[in-house]
Amino acid sequence: MKTSDIKITAVRTSYQHNAYRTMIKFGGVALDKATVLNVECEVVTRDGKVASGFGSMPLSNIWAFPSREMEADLTLTAMMALADRCKEIALACDEFAHPMELGVALEEKFLEAAKQ
Repeated sequence: MKTSDIKITAVRTSYQHNAYRTMIKFGGVALDKATVLNVECEVVTRDGKVASGFGSMPLSNIWAFPSREMEADLTLTAMMALADRCKEIALACDEFAHPMELGVALEEKFLEAAKQ
């Protein structure tokens, strides 16, 4: 146990939906839009210091779900639902630990949520 261990106190997600001016072909797939997941996270240390961080990631549903049977809007909705579920899982984590240890512990729960 270290005073620098952290606990997650807040997680906020938002999405940016970006339309391209012209279609692009990347990885053999033509794209006309992209959705980016933005995440803000706040943490507190055992000794009460507060910090926050921000990260973004494109939801690459075109490559993650290369199915001809599922429409892109459906796979994007699935990825957004999973991101929202992962936010709830992170918020439910009430442990103090090193950030890497928290990441390892949460990864298992995130993967289980993805299977569901």
